[in-house]
Amino acid sequence: MNAEEYMRRGMMYEQEGNLDKAIEDFTKLIDIDPTDVPYMTRGDAYHAKSKRARTDGDGEGFLKYINLAIYDFEKASEIAPDYAKASYQRMVELLKSERENRGQVYKLL
Repeated sequence: MNAEEYMRRGMMYEQEGNLDKAIEDFTKLIDIDPTDVPYMTRGDAYHAKSKRARTDGDGEGFLKYINLAIYDFEKASEIAPDYAKASYQRMVELLKSERENRGQVYKLL
């Protein structure tokens, strides 16, 4: 498969809620095309997994996936520093992680 096919299939998996398969395809995409967009898409999938873990009451899983999302958003920001979405999402995730690490549970909008 080529980069476009991995992106397309990964997006389809993500829309279907099959986040593990989406992350797998986005990781293969990063191997082929290590630009900001693949890191952002995988970061979005990790973010979705963190929300799922939080909803399920899995604080450990929440932190694991938030940290993975933060890594991908930071990587995207390093590759394309002018890409505002990457910087914004990284800050949101850092704040969520900080809140969770402090043991404060807030309802996030």
